[in-house]
Amino acid sequence: RVRGVQTHGKKVETAHGGQRTAVNLAGVDHAEIRRGMELCERGVLRPTQILDAEIEVLSAAKNGLRSRQRVRVHIGTVEALARVSVLNADAVIAPGETDLVQLRLEVPIVAVPGERLIIRSYSPQITIAGGRVIDALAEKHRSKDITSVRTRLLKLSAAEADYGEKIRIMIEAAGQRGTTADDLQASTGLRRPVLNEAISTNVRDKIVIAAGDHFVSADAFDALSAEVMATVGDFHKRQPLARGIGLDTLRERACRHASPAVFKLALATFEAAGKIVVDNDIVRQAMHRTELSPDEKQASDRLREIYTSAGFEVPRLDEALSDAASGTHLTPQQVRSVFQMSLDAGEIVKVTDEFYFLRGSIDRLIVMLKEYAAESPDRSIDVSRFKEIAGVSRKYAIPLLEFFDRERITQRAGDKRIIL
Repeated sequence: RVRGVQTHGKKVETAHGGQRTAVNLAGVDHAEIRRGMELCERGVLRPTQILDAEIEVLSAAKNGLRSRQRVRVHIGTVEALARVSVLNADAVIAPGETDLVQLRLEVPIVAVPGERLIIRSYSPQITIAGGRVIDALAEKHRSKDITSVRTRLLKLSAAEADYGEKIRIMIEAAGQRGTTADDLQASTGLRRPVLNEAISTNVRDKIVIAAGDHFVSADAFDALSAEVMATVGDFHKRQPLARGIGLDTLRERACRHASPAVFKLALATFEAAGKIVVDNDIVRQAMHRTELSPDEKQASDRLREIYTSAGFEVPRLDEALSDAASGTHLTPQQVRSVFQMSLDAGEIVKVTDEFYFLRGSIDRLIVMLKEYAAESPDRSIDVSRFKEIAGVSRKYAIPLLEFFDRERITQRAGDKRIIL
């Protein structure tokens, strides 16, 4: 909040960059202000320690500018020490030549594209080069990426006054991750109305896709979408009996670098087109159907028989799979895919990694617990009483009680449980 503004000792309503100005700021102590700071709206600009710039080395400079050289960078009212990384094959800019560099500053500063800077040698302090900022919020570049980095920076340099083009290049560089309007404003320093118009132009031209609060290039979105469909299709080929691939698994395999908003839009687009179905965090192709072979049908029937007859004293999973595989041409691992169908459908409930129960058996046991609680003065039950009600040994009682704790059917209270 600004209480007042003065230029050259006179009170004014407005002041602009470059004017000698006194600003009375509310809630800011003068001891907090340091030379080189910028005054702007909160959250608009961001400090940086890495700049990409276009630099012209003076013809009179003795040795030019080379990578790893320590220099003094003067930008605005800041003098900051920095290391140079020359972005060319020779890692040198000769005297009188112009090229691209990355400046890695030893202190954070604020800068925007197009801002002018001066480079002086560390010692003696002699001016050796000058130039302008191209990317004010740059990331460290790897040697193998120099060619693509140079291409992007040269495009940004050429598009200095073409805001729509500049925004397009920045969004393309963000790839499948996409970027937000806040990020773009911090990277460009553009006022919001100018920035919004530049973004809207690209969206209207279908060069950029809006995904919630993120923006992604149409090419990157198309590539991501194709990868999503390919991953879902590949999953169906490898596991034809499964309902579909989990959302988290799909994102990890196909969209690891995409923002959640971009991934969500890709799914919504395909779902609206009738190409996929998203059901309870499971994604499948709309045309996908699970059809059992005769052996798979036999194994499925045998599994149902095993768990029905076992009641609450079920076999371990590997034992059940081996039993169901006998008499068929399937391996226990193949039977596991059939078992997974019942698990996905909710017919079978996982209690532990080893023990699974029919949903109907679990539901009956819950009813029995509720009936017991209704007749109990404090609704509590211990392990011994639970074993009597379920008709099971401790081997099954403890896993079942811990399962009910997780499902909020019971709540542990010392060595007893409260039936909720």
